[in-house]
Amino acid sequence: MSNAADCLIALRKLDNCFPVLLRSKYGNGTVYALTAPDDYAEWSRFPKEVLTTIRQYLMSDLKIYLECGGRVSIFLYDNDTFILDSFHDRQEKVKVHVDGSGRKLIDLRTGKSWTASMSGQRESVFEIPLQPLLYGMFRVI
Repeated sequence: MSNAADCLIALRKLDNCFPVLLRSKYGNGTVYALTAPDDYAEWSRFPKEVLTTIRQYLMSDLKIYLECGGRVSIFLYDNDTFILDSFHDRQEKVKVHVDGSGRKLIDLRTGKSWTASMSGQRESVFEIPLQPLLYGMFRVI
């Protein structure tokens, strides 16, 4: 990275500031540098806003990202389905952002249809309550 890099996320501790996500234009593309903590468990301690911003940038080509704190995983499939898994010991609400307005989610286990809690011109946002130890399986329609 050069001095021309944009610092998209920085975390502060006492009097020190640490860049977490940097972006630099290079040729016809973009290079991102993500600073990972030495201890993998530290990811779950990052603020929800930091993790959501990282997901927005690094998952932009996947047309879906999560707005939540740590300890939630998404497994994407190429047939418009995905699995959500929470590693929390209590129920967690996760916001799932999907490209396109007017989209719906179908819960593959129960058949329940989820409508977007917010729908703009570019994306639909769903609030999904995740139970611990249970996968949430969904299809985007």
